[in-house]
This record gives sequence, structure tokens and C-alpha cells, in this order.
Amino acid sequence: PGLHRETLSRKQTNKKSKEKKIVIGVIAVILLVSISLLFINKRSSIGLIDGRQDINFNNGARFAYDHSKLYFIGTYNDNDSETSVYSTNYNGTDKTLISADKNIRFIRLVNNTILYLKSNDETYTVGQINTNGSDEKEIIELPNIPDKYDGDGNTLFYLMDSKLHKCNWQGEENEIILSSVDTFTFNGKKIYYASKGSIYQYDIVKKESLELCKAKEPDGLAVVDGLLYFSINEGLYNVPVNGQAPVSCVVKDEALTKYVVCDNEIYYKRELSTEDTSALVKYLTE
Repeated sequence: PGLHRETLSRKQTNKKSKEKKIVIGVIAVILLVSISLLFINKRSSIGLIDGRQDINFNNGARFAYDHSKLYFIGTYNDNDSETSVYSTNYNGTDKTLISADKNIRFIRLVNNTILYLKSNDETYTVGQINTNGSDEKEIIELPNIPDKYDGDGNTLFYLMDSKLHKCNWQGEENEIILSSVDTFTFNGKKIYYASKGSIYQYDIVKKESLELCKAKEPDGLAVVDGLLYFSINEGLYNVPVNGQAPVSCVVKDEALTKYVVCDNEIYYKRELSTEDTSALVKYLTE
């Protein structure tokens, strides 16, 4: 159990790309965070809290990353009692405070800005702030927490109560574009979403949906190199976004939870069983 790797092709290279090093570093952080969460919750339950990571771990969770920095929600100083948003280089230097707002719960990167979700007393706010901490602005206030949100700097998409909404970057022209949606991913001018046992491609301009495949309770939708990846109970699968080929099984593993596609390889995390979790807690606390 833990972190695993699958190679998409037999072609190997001795030179590791900068992007791959970044991804591996981010995954290492995820595992450390998971272990920390395990210690925090070991008295009340066995198992790990889902940090809402999706495919590339750059998704509106408690951290995000680009090619030069890693962005965190956490305690900025060891003696802090409240969380902040800050960044560091990948060598652990240049620690920079971006926002001291303790109510920011989730972050993601969109066009070199941080798109965040903040909890208020009775509402939730989606907003943005530059990666240097400047020009913070609120985009829209919501009555409930969205299941997922994404955007491109012009349009914000968010999923709430199984309805996919869109509004402009000023929070105006809010409308429901799709209903009965379980999850979605935004990719350019197309949205890929799961609904009622199938996965669809939605053309934002034409406002038309095309069924790509059948899938029972898919999760972690992501488009990489013309393929739509998704996980179901049996493992990880993909299907061409043009719908011209059948679904392929990429990783057959019922314990697969989160994954990332990097170059020709897939890194994924397996959910620890109750026995494995107990053994890990015992080992680390001895």
C-alpha cells in the first residue's frame, strides 16, 4: 500500500524532466500530509482524510503547484494556531506568506493566480489572489460549499447540488448549464462530466453533449494527451476524447484512490486497509 507507479509505454529515458521532479515532490508532500492526518485522527477513526485531491493534485485542495513553487494552506510558523496560505521553492527556501486569512479552505492555480474557496459564517466564497499576495478579489458568494470549481480567468465553473453552474469572473451572468452532474473537469472549450452512469463531453460554445462511454460512479476525471482518464472501483481507465476508440483499462487495482499522469508514467496512491493502517500507526508510534 502507498505510492505506486505504472509505465504507459516501454520507452524509457535516462533524463528526468523538470515537470516529473516537481510531480514526484508534490506526491511526497501528499504522503507526508496523509501520515500527519493519520496521526491527528487515529484516536477517532482508522483511515485517511481525503484532501479532495484530483488527478494532478493541482485542483482546489490544500496545496497547489507550478514549475517553480509549491503553495500550501498550513501554519506559517511552528507556534501558529491558525492556518495561512504561503509558498516555498522546491528546495524549501524562500518561504513567502501570501494570505493570513484563516478561512481559506482550498486553493488551485488558474493562469498564474490562486483561485481559492473560503468559508464564512454561513456562506462560502470563491475568489482569487495573485501568487505574490496582491490584488485579492472575491468572485462569487455561495450558500453551500461547491463540490468542485474551476475556471480560466474569464469564466468560473462550479458544481453544487448536482448542478453545474457558470458565471463570469465578476460573479455575474450566473446560470446552470448542466444538471444531474456527479463530477466534472474543464479543459479549454470542453467540459467532461459524469452523469447517470455515463461520461460526456460538453461543448461550451455549441452547448451540446456527446456521450463518450458508460462508467459506474467515475471519479478523478482528467484530460491528458487526448485521453480522458477516470477512476472507478476496479481501477484506472481512459477513453479518447474524440470518442473513436473503446475504453481501456490502464491500472487494474481496486485500492487505487488518487493518481497523476506524468510523461509516460502514472503515479497513484492506494488506500490503506484497516490492518495496514493500524500496523503503520503502531510502527510510527513505537
